[in-house]
Amino acid sequence: MLLIVSKVNRKINSACFKTLLSLFFLLVSMQSCSAHKGSRVKKMVEKQMTVASIRSENPTADFITVCFLESARFYKLSKKSKPVYLQLLKESEKKQTAVWVTRTDEKSDEIIKVRALLK
Repeated sequence: MLLIVSKVNRKINSACFKTLLSLFFLLVSMQSCSAHKGSRVKKMVEKQMTVASIRSENPTADFITVCFLESARFYKLSKKSKPVYLQLLKESEKKQTAVWVTRTDEKSDEIIKVRALLK
């Protein structure tokens, strides 16, 4: 009788081991999948720039055009963005000081955040 119970316990232990092993591989594969999705997220670009000019040519447009000394491109600041951003940009233009400008990626022309340099 003891021999039969011992064999049953080994089978159960073997079954538990296989189940635990399969759960381990499932967790590892889920982790690698979630890491892969995270790597697709684009990192935002933040750069120190000094404002050359700010233009709001079209009153019906949803954005304000901003030019920087460091770039020949025209950038857009949404009129719906925080008023502090426009204030910092105007201060940068007036005092010719740099501010931190954040965009979604290197190719984007849309400004999503502006912050002052720490002194």
